Amino acid sequence: MNNIEMDNIFDSPSEDGSETLPVEEVYQKIQTAWTNEKLCPELLPHQQNLVDGMLQYLKEQEESLISGDFKSAIVKMEIDRVRFIIFDLLRTRLRKIEQYPAYIIQKCQSDVDGGAVLTPEEYAFASQYLENLETHLKSEILFKLPQHIQTIDWDKAGNKPDLDKYVFMRVLEFQEGFLIEDEAEEARDEIIDLEPDSQHLIRFKNVSDLLKSEKIVLI
Repeated sequence: MNNIEMDNIFDSPSEDGSETLPVEEVYQKIQTAWTNEKLCPELLPHQQNLVDGMLQYLKEQEESLISGDFKSAIVKMEIDRVRFIIFDLLRTRLRKIEQYPAYIIQKCQSDVDGGAVLTPEEYAFASQYLENLETHLKSEILFKLPQHIQTIDWDKAGNKPDLDKYVFMRVLEFQEGFLIEDEAEEARDEIIDLEPDSQHLIRFKNVSDLLKSEKIVLI
């Protein structure tokens, strides 16, 4: 982040739903969400309140710029850079929804905190996408098959994220007695303490809860 110019953009508070956060903190949260989303195999909880607040703030900042002013031109470049991060975050989420629509919808419907994963707009998109996909498969392929196998079982047929994928992570908060499971299932599980700022290569499913609770970040 360009410290000199970004200070001119992120120097006032912004609304984040129920609490007020400095814009600089909102930016850091969005940047972290973007990095985590791109490196994480599954769809993470949305950050729509932060995104909407930041987009509104950038719009207001852009409206205050002076045409032809050198300083305003530099600030406009930084505004565009932040917008790129936000839009790439949203594009990354849409790609995952298109790749795992059935899995994501089922997860949202079954989890207690399912509403935290998709925004209402994303849920509507996922539902419509899955419906269109099923209609296409039935009209182009399944109608040619015997009647008893024309139904799609998304639990078996749908793509699922690889939760066994290895990810690099950096620890934010100390974690005592963290269990590392033995992949070979030979009862060689290991318990370690995760020290702040330590970095590890580990299977995602072992640290999924830590990521969602903001105890770690992906790198």
